[in-house]
Amino acid sequence: MHLVLVAAALAVLTAAPSVRAQAPPPSALFGCAGELWNRSWLMDWSYAGYMYGDYRLPRLPPMANIKSVFGAVGNGVADDTAAFEAAISAMPPQSTLLVPSGTYVITRRLDIDKRVFLQGEGAGQTVLFFPKSLTKIYGNTYTGGVSQYAFGPGFINFNGADFPSANTLLAKVTARAGRRATVLAVDKLDNMQPGQVVRVVMDNPSNALLRSLNEGMFPPFEPYNNRQDVIRWTSRIKSILRNPNRIELERSLPFEVDTAWQPEVHDWNNEQYGVKRNFTGVADMTIRFPAGAKFAGEGKELGYNGLYFYGTAHSWVRNVVFENAEFGVAFDSGSFNTVENVTFRSSRPTDATMPYTGGRGIWNKGTFDNLVNWFYFETSMLYEISTSYFAVGNVYANGKGTDLTLELMYGAAYGNLFTNIHLGLGSKPFGWVTRGQDAAGFNTFWNIRTANDKLALPPATWAPHVLFVNVEGAAAPVNASSVGWYVESRPDVFPWDLYGAMARARGRPLPTPVPTRFTGPGYGCLADGTKCCRSATAGCPLCPATAGDPSMLWGCNGELWSPQGRLAYDWGWAGYANGDRNPPLLPVRVNLKTHFGAKGDGVTDDTQALLKAIDSISSGVIYLPAGTYILAAVINIRKQIVIRGDGQDKTILRFPKSLTDLYGNTYVEGSWVGTSQYSHGTGFINIGGWDPTGRDFTKLTWVRANASRGDRVLRVANSSAISVGQWYRVLQKDPGDGSLMWELNGGAFPVVEAQKGYADPCRFLSRVVSKGADWIRLERPLPFKVDTRWAPEIHKFMPMLNDATGFEYFTLDFPWSPYPGHFLEVGFNGLHLNQVVNGWVRGVTVRNSDMGVYTWGSVFTTISGLTLTNSKPRAWYNGHRGLWMEHGSDSMVTNFNITDRFVHDISVTGTEHGTVIMNGAGFDINLDHHRMAPYQNLFTNIDVGLGSRVFYASGDANWGPHAGVFSTFHNLQSDMRFLLPSDDDFGANLTFIGLPSDDPRDPPGLGWHVELLARPFPPNLYTSFTNTRAARNLGAGVCAPLSIC
Repeated sequence: MHLVLVAAALAVLTAAPSVRAQAPPPSALFGCAGELWNRSWLMDWSYAGYMYGDYRLPRLPPMANIKSVFGAVGNGVADDTAAFEAAISAMPPQSTLLVPSGTYVITRRLDIDKRVFLQGEGAGQTVLFFPKSLTKIYGNTYTGGVSQYAFGPGFINFNGADFPSANTLLAKVTARAGRRATVLAVDKLDNMQPGQVVRVVMDNPSNALLRSLNEGMFPPFEPYNNRQDVIRWTSRIKSILRNPNRIELERSLPFEVDTAWQPEVHDWNNEQYGVKRNFTGVADMTIRFPAGAKFAGEGKELGYNGLYFYGTAHSWVRNVVFENAEFGVAFDSGSFNTVENVTFRSSRPTDATMPYTGGRGIWNKGTFDNLVNWFYFETSMLYEISTSYFAVGNVYANGKGTDLTLELMYGAAYGNLFTNIHLGLGSKPFGWVTRGQDAAGFNTFWNIRTANDKLALPPATWAPHVLFVNVEGAAAPVNASSVGWYVESRPDVFPWDLYGAMARARGRPLPTPVPTRFTGPGYGCLADGTKCCRSATAGCPLCPATAGDPSMLWGCNGELWSPQGRLAYDWGWAGYANGDRNPPLLPVRVNLKTHFGAKGDGVTDDTQALLKAIDSISSGVIYLPAGTYILAAVINIRKQIVIRGDGQDKTILRFPKSLTDLYGNTYVEGSWVGTSQYSHGTGFINIGGWDPTGRDFTKLTWVRANASRGDRVLRVANSSAISVGQWYRVLQKDPGDGSLMWELNGGAFPVVEAQKGYADPCRFLSRVVSKGADWIRLERPLPFKVDTRWAPEIHKFMPMLNDATGFEYFTLDFPWSPYPGHFLEVGFNGLHLNQVVNGWVRGVTVRNSDMGVYTWGSVFTTISGLTLTNSKPRAWYNGHRGLWMEHGSDSMVTNFNITDRFVHDISVTGTEHGTVIMNGAGFDINLDHHRMAPYQNLFTNIDVGLGSRVFYASGDANWGPHAGVFSTFHNLQSDMRFLLPSDDDFGANLTFIGLPSDDPRDPPGLGWHVELLARPFPPNLYTSFTNTRAARNLGAGVCAPLSIC
């Protein structure tokens, strides 16, 4: 170990052209642009900060305004705490809350446990004012005489999840690797690939790891002995090497790796268990506390604390002013966070006994690769800059202050960079340096200056292997050579900012990606659907300002539609009577009061009256006149029966007891122990039919040739059993290898076991309009390709319950109770339609339910005028399933209202396809795609309400991606702007048209079509499909299969 002193640059480097004669010489460790980069001494700090240093901080588009959406006042007088709490609760992950100009009074802590960003309109314009201290609000224990707020938390806390676990473990490291190595030997390579972001994790058994970070020169700090996961260093994988198993990392290791420290490789981009792109933070505002009395001193803080980030990544604080803070901003245990352009000022009084106005300004504790860039301290604090615990690879660049302290605390900070910093007076440049070791090795101080041009270095006992470059000619302390210090002393050195020079040497930052977006065909539509032009054109009327914006996939009236395109499923046939007409108002067969003695008085049990009425008729309408009917049993119907009331506000069907009350509850559903048997169950009133698919007795012939999506002609073995004008089912089944399900999932996701061998995922219905001996022509274009690998067949369509079946004009009412939680439902379940064809639910309200309406295997069913509501809120979630549609097709839901959140407001799952959900509204609707390939469903003209969770979806990951191919979302409205689905496995080949989204991210490479339209036209895509159905299918039944038409 030796002291290195470099008094002048190498002569060859000083002989520069005359135009650069006045430029300072470069360091012998780096050169001008990295050509002399000595990696034995200098780490690569270019990866520090947001997104591995690859991109500049983005400006995220706001989704909601704290004033207009959540009712904040911002006048500096009214307490706006509740508005912020409501916003934080409601905002979805990865969303941005706009806090416009104003002064917002906040009197409680704000804890943000999801990825929400607070965006102001400028420091000094947007002000968050905290008039009371944490001590005043919550008390203070002063344990051991030290304030409980000395080290946090803040008034605004961002709580992340950035910790390795068994769920993120990929491999164990099997051999030692030296500092600066890029290759690690591992025990396995499963689930690892080039480009993947992984983390090297190590423990500190018997302080052996810390001893290594100290280069063996200092005894380790004893309190850190035997701590786990103290190193969590991140890199992308550059390549996979085999025989033996190894991974090559993009970054060089900044420290050695020894198998004695239990080194492991963990997945870092693990959405479920790890951390992805957190996108949390604060920008463009002032954080203000009252000036009040002078600072009480270290350990006596009252808790005027600003921001605390725990376990976050890719988060940032930008353009923020902290006024009168005792504690500014802290990052604890995170990685790749950025603090940029922050200012600290204070008007708190000071005197000779207390010259400081606060405790800590910016603190990195146990962080990796954080960046603090452009910071200004107009006031003096105890520790303006603090770095502690196992903090590795953090960068502090381009800062200045009145009297800055760069404090390294408690012996384990390793390899951090301080560059281009003006300390001001420089009276305490390195903090408390007389207590012994404060840091581990390779911390680097580059171009550090003071107002008096004289910097005193700390004693050699402060840390091993410290690098000082351009530190105003400061002299190395006694014994510095024995602890490996490097001191390059000169008047000036280039580059001034080493971090910026390293970033440029790596070609960073990269250009910000521009998301792929489409904006329509270039013309507009008048209200009657007439095409208009944006500029005067012969034969084309000029568009007024109110003209609609058509999609490039549809046009004004379907003129751009293609049966082979993204909107290939012709939704014009959805709903009752395949979209031809509304459900009829059938004549009454029996009256529950006059024929069966029901009372409807809200007291008498009318269950037996209703059961007798159902038994008495083979089909028809059972009329329940105005009244409240008490029902105390499950009602099952297996006939073409319609239950009709006098109206939602007049006829009430009240079920006072839950299914659990009546029938018990094992809380075991299949293999799911602890799940209520009614969580996914049927309803209190169930209509059950049978629509056989894929049976031997329904099979008529098989298809003998492949056909493309959009085709209408199928080559069949024999058409003799098929009649023109009748409905038939084109059926395909997965052969057991998952290939058909892979196709329905867009060919973009691995096949999962649960989908292999799916018996009937393709169940397409169409009339046959013409035929030959070995071919048939369908009325509707095929929405999927037909392939003989999937055993395509033509089947009879012979449902047991076809038409004249359903519920209308009443309220189904359950007693109010708190919602017990997901999978803990007691069974306040509403209506269930199982394999019903051409049935309906019309003008029905379901109140206080765990489940509203559930359809399974139902076809051409219309649900209209459905209201799902509660007497008062049952909890954050008010039930499990609102409207659930599974394994059916071609149904329609319209004119619905969901007044409170369910866990799943509207769900499609289990190969539900061709269904249209439209013209609805709700409080905060989510369109849950619950996996198992629900494909080619249309959501159009829906007001989703708040818009905080539009694409929140769940379901067992073993069932494949959430949404199947060509699911389409058109003209959704909301109070807030919202983001596109963020789950990597949400679905492939999805279509988003005219949504209120400013999502800055590019679609995830899964064939998404995102079309930004200010005034989507037509407003309802289903209506346009229906109105143009005949014209678009003109001639479909005229031609033989090989003709030109």
